[in-house]
Amino acid sequence: MRQHNVLLERFGVDRFDVFFCFQKETPLRLTLEIIASLHPSLFKRFISVTFLVRLFGNRPDVETNLLHIPNQDLCGFILKDLSKRYACFRRTLGDGNCFYRALSFAYLEALLGNSKGVQKLRKILMRSKGELLSMGFIESTFENAFNTFMDVIDLVEADVSGAKLLAVFNDRNTSDCLVLYLRLLTSAYLQKKSEFFEYFLEGGMSIKDFCTQEVEPMAMESDHIHITALTQALNIPIQVEYMDKSNTAVNHHIFPEGSKPLVYLLYKPGHYDILYKANKSK
Repeated sequence: MRQHNVLLERFGVDRFDVFFCFQKETPLRLTLEIIASLHPSLFKRFISVTFLVRLFGNRPDVETNLLHIPNQDLCGFILKDLSKRYACFRRTLGDGNCFYRALSFAYLEALLGNSKGVQKLRKILMRSKGELLSMGFIESTFENAFNTFMDVIDLVEADVSGAKLLAVFNDRNTSDCLVLYLRLLTSAYLQKKSEFFEYFLEGGMSIKDFCTQEVEPMAMESDHIHITALTQALNIPIQVEYMDKSNTAVNHHIFPEGSKPLVYLLYKPGHYDILYKANKSK
């Protein structure tokens, strides 16, 4: 446990998320044992600011990652490849919910000033409430999350600043409500299209069990099947850049294939961050 104390002191408490973001073997779902092992003074600071992590970070240039990823030669080559196409990235908290946070923030940010796009999303979300009910979800379990989502849509339609939207997403209660609702939408879509998606499951697991165990619970990580379902449910075209240390280049996948992406995500094993195209840098 000593390594955690040393790293906290080395990076500073406000940089805690930077380290864990890039440590696949130690996800940011910290155990109570790790927290309790911290030096008393650090522990006091740790619990005083809601786990000392930002849900979203700032937007440094892509190659800033070089300072924080081991094996810099290989990762540096990959990141230089990314930097040719992207100007910067935004970190998301590595708590198992990063895909949902990254997708929702990046999409809503892209909709700022786009009233037509906002109205399109609003209609989809309004229909989604009935779809959840038709799939057996109890309204009282998602009503608060739905209302919170619609409140955020209202803010986007009012064309708030990007900084305001970021502040909204960095509010834990609001952000978690959005994640919860997106998880339920993903689950509902998977079950609605179960005949298609069941072929992607291994071990004979049913779609219902998969959704109950791997989709609906908070902090469960997302994979290709989650991305496919949610992007189809919300009709959001995205591009995911897959960064693998075993490769010398970055592979990407567009959901759905052949579409023009509105959102760009960077996938490192077990984690998603947001990418910004060079011509859209803010």
